[in-house]
Amino acid sequence: TNHINELAFETIGKFRLIDNDVFGEEFRCYVPIDESDNSFQALKELEDNFKTLCYSQNKKKDFVKIMEAKYKIQNHLKKMNNQIVQIRLKKTDIKPLYETSYNDLYLINRDSYSSILGLILTSENLII
Repeated sequence: TNHINELAFETIGKFRLIDNDVFGEEFRCYVPIDESDNSFQALKELEDNFKTLCYSQNKKKDFVKIMEAKYKIQNHLKKMNNQIVQIRLKKTDIKPLYETSYNDLYLINRDSYSSILGLILTSENLII
């Protein structure tokens, strides 16, 4: 609480409830429902549109469009939430191979995850 009273935001921001060195680094992975699931690609398209609006010359004029684009991204992420899994891997572990990423969300191959077993790490889906 002393850090809060002193407004030491840098110290507060470094606090972690779960130690990454002990339990591993957390990864958020999107597992597609099937081969036709294009939710992740749609998310990236929404992000591209958002960035285009943010870097336009008329930011004041496009403020409403920017906020609408941001809202669309948030809603789309909520729809994807049921297919997002969180995994922890230690630095010494081999990382899962992902197809692409968006911020801190990784698109992994459907064959790399089982709803019963969790993340499946094999020689075919790892980054060494």
